[in-house]
Amino acid sequence: MYAMEFPRRSLPLIAGTAVEAEYMQHAAHNRESLRAGGVNWLQGRRQFQPKGKADVVEDLVLISKGSDPETRKLARTLLKSLDSAP
Repeated sequence: MYAMEFPRRSLPLIAGTAVEAEYMQHAAHNRESLRAGGVNWLQGRRQFQPKGKADVVEDLVLISKGSDPETRKLARTLLKSLDSAP
C-alpha cells in the first residue's frame, strides 16, 4: 500500500519549507488524477500495485484517511461505487 498524501499529523513537519509547495502540487496532481481516472488510475499506479478489488479497497481506505478533505471525500465516493458494483 502507498499513501497519496502525508498523514495530517506530519504536515507541520514541512510547514514553511520549500518542500511544502512541492508537496501541495504533488498532492493536488494525485487528487485530480484520481478524480479523472478513478479506480483505473489507482490500479495503474506503480506505487499501489493492487492485485484485485480487495487491494483497491484497502488502498482507498488508506487514501480516505489522508490529510486533504477533498481527497478523503473522493476516496469514500469511489469506495461506495465499488460496494455497489457487481
